Amino acid sequence: MERISKKVINPFLWVLALMVPVFLSANDDFLYQDYVYVPNIKTVELKGVSGQTSNFPVIQLNKGTLYFSFDDLAVDAKEYTYRVIHCDRNWQPSNLDRQQYIEGFDFEEIRNYEFSQNTYVDYVHYDLQLPNRFYSWTISGNYLLVIYEGDEREGVPVITRRFMVSEQVVNVGLEMKSPMRTDKRKTHHELDIQVNYVKFPINEPKREVHLHVLQNGNWHQGIYNLVPNYMSRNIMHFNYNDRITFPAIKEFREFDIRNLNFASQWVQAIDLHNEGSDVLLRLSEPRTYDNYHTRFDVNGSFVISDEDDDIFSLNREAKIVADYCNVIFTLKMQPLDPGLEVYPIGAFSGWMPIPSLKMEYNYNRNMYQVEGLFKQGYYNYLYAIVSDEDIDFVALEGSSYETENDYNILVYLTEFSGRFDRLIAVKTINSNN
Repeated sequence: MERISKKVINPFLWVLALMVPVFLSANDDFLYQDYVYVPNIKTVELKGVSGQTSNFPVIQLNKGTLYFSFDDLAVDAKEYTYRVIHCDRNWQPSNLDRQQYIEGFDFEEIRNYEFSQNTYVDYVHYDLQLPNRFYSWTISGNYLLVIYEGDEREGVPVITRRFMVSEQVVNVGLEMKSPMRTDKRKTHHELDIQVNYVKFPINEPKREVHLHVLQNGNWHQGIYNLVPNYMSRNIMHFNYNDRITFPAIKEFREFDIRNLNFASQWVQAIDLHNEGSDVLLRLSEPRTYDNYHTRFDVNGSFVISDEDDDIFSLNREAKIVADYCNVIFTLKMQPLDPGLEVYPIGAFSGWMPIPSLKMEYNYNRNMYQVEGLFKQGYYNYLYAIVSDEDIDFVALEGSSYETENDYNILVYLTEFSGRFDRLIAVKTINSNN
């Protein structure tokens, strides 16, 4: 198996660190965000509810279960271990001893695994529920789940995944409004947010409370560390003109490879052969200046299934009987300037550009193209232009105010005498509600 050697960080991670510097800790050789560090690990999922499509894993303190799973493209099972790191609201390690937030021992083994059945591509499926009888947390906040192979306890892991533990002690409300700036009214969403703390006294809300707002669970499409700009009785108001504003982008592109016996709407052709299957998606073009069109999507997420019924139905067998397909993306457009790259991005990639999915330009066909392994299921994605400074969806997808998005609101409390950032509420609200 290819591995990043101990204490040697992938140069691609430094590029990502420059793009989002608060996510890289100086104390560790890995990113404090969703990332896969080795090529044999595929289809990583972390959900707050078993079977849900959400890509925003959050759990209430002392209530509920997180479901984590991944596939290792291997014939034999391996020993994988895990630990959890408490982080502050900006995803840096908290100034806490692990005994102050964890009950149990780090580097517990992931004991549940199954071998794929009747698939062309062999894999071992691993799953883990948290908390469990060996491992649990005692305080709210941001957490990073870190997965290692074997007894590798230093250096680069194989997977990192974020999740949040919330106390849910204050109430959050949201009002969608037309942007103040006229040049954004056809392309953006603007949010006014209220936090009611009548049942949870806070001494100094303007100093102790900070708000994060994300779009569709994407930590790279977020506005961070907002403070209330005015108060009314026991309500904090976050009503900033032109500050809590997001490009609405467009409804997500999609492809459905649950059933490989026929080509679904966005699939051009399927080639079944002795070594597996190749899936050619329909030729795409930039949507920058296209009019808005209503389209069903799951706001960037994905669902693993080998059945062409309701994607929201829970298919437990798919985790070991769904096969991997070679999916081919093509994007008809002119080549970009040097230093600009094109990637398909979604929850399947942790909202990050995956190096293996960097699209190369085919000058004979005047298009970008790339292929990669995807497990049978239903997927959402967008094309993005990636540079050293930015992940830009709007340049290739355009933006229309009619687009439906989920907005995730996180309320953090940093008490004057406290040593960590408490997460006192999380609320996800759809822009159409």
